[in-house]
Amino acid sequence: MPIRIAHDYRNLAEQPLVARGFTVAGLILTATYTVVSTVTAAILKAKSQAAFDAIVVCKTGTAEDTIKKNVLLAELLTLLDTFANDVENAANTAKNTAIVPAFGYLLATSTRTNVEPGLTAILSVTNSGPGGLKLELLLDPNARCYLVEDTLMSTGTVTIHTFTDPNDVNLINLTSGSMHSLRACTMVANNKCGPFCEPVQHMST
Repeated sequence: MPIRIAHDYRNLAEQPLVARGFTVAGLILTATYTVVSTVTAAILKAKSQAAFDAIVVCKTGTAEDTIKKNVLLAELLTLLDTFANDVENAANTAKNTAIVPAFGYLLATSTRTNVEPGLTAILSVTNSGPGGLKLELLLDPNARCYLVEDTLMSTGTVTIHTFTDPNDVNLINLTSGSMHSLRACTMVANNKCGPFCEPVQHMST
């Protein structure tokens, strides 16, 4: 059977995810195995540091700071995914499972288990036209759909929307000039939902 890497880090909270990024970056420098990749220790360490700094800023920051942080975390996940694929290829070529943990990754088990919901985040919010807000969400490969919670800030009215494509999330028929507080979460089989991400505020035109 081919060697497969578990992408468990996609279910980590923000700070543990950043810590994993630092760990993998350090192991790239110290591992006795060689993996050919466009992801270097310097690139991964720099992205992990930028994400960590953004998390700190968001504790007292603005909605724009939150979106910037979410973008950096998404970019960190992409780097970890890219390097995971390269490590997986190297392990399969060498037929050596030891290469996987040497770079801070876990082997995927062959036993079928229930999929747990992962995390998502709002990467951007733009006005898609009169009464419309378009959101871009962080992809969770295990998600069957995404729930978007829209709180109308003037009244506190909460509406839940369901979408299957994180790149095609469009809220429509909103009141012009209304302020909305938006959160999102993932849903997997058996209606199991992950935690809602941090809220982002935006005005409908």
